[in-house]
Amino acid sequence: MPKVLAKNRRLNTRRDTQLAWILAENVDRIRTMRGLSLRDIAKITGDSVATINRLCDVDAQHTHQPRLGVVVRLAEALGVTVNALIARPK
Repeated sequence: MPKVLAKNRRLNTRRDTQLAWILAENVDRIRTMRGLSLRDIAKITGDSVATINRLCDVDAQHTHQPRLGVVVRLAEALGVTVNALIARPK
């Protein structure tokens, strides 16, 4: 693999990992504020508890990147925009 492609792949992986971490933190924070469990969110979104748990597990984020459809359903379930889920906490 050319060096430029390898470097871009590392940058994208790091950026993806940061985004997944931010998403996990925001989902957990908003979910807690709303008094919802992972099971509640899974029931509302129609996704499995395991899927929601993987998204909220910050330690496992380096291995799991969420699909856009799941993020949209999470935003709807939590009553926020997708931007609110992927924005860095202030």
